[in-house]
Amino acid sequence: MPHALSPVQFVLRGIFILIDIVVNIYTLSTHQSFIISMDYVPFIVLFNAGMILFICFVDFMITAWRRLRTNYIVGEGITDLYHHEH
Repeated sequence: MPHALSPVQFVLRGIFILIDIVVNIYTLSTHQSFIISMDYVPFIVLFNAGMILFICFVDFMITAWRRLRTNYIVGEGITDLYHHEH
């Protein structure tokens, strides 16, 4: 798969994981949820699940954008080749 991994995705994953670690440390050290008022244990579970879904969504969007861009560039080349033949 040509667009499965990229340096941008690794950097974004690292940033999102660092944010996740900081929020988890804050929540475990203060026993308070970071944003909303709920017990801290379900908050950690929901926040981690949300971060996983968010990382997957961002990876999907980056991969889809790169594929669309590649298809557009290849399509331009085919169109140019067709125009040169006629």
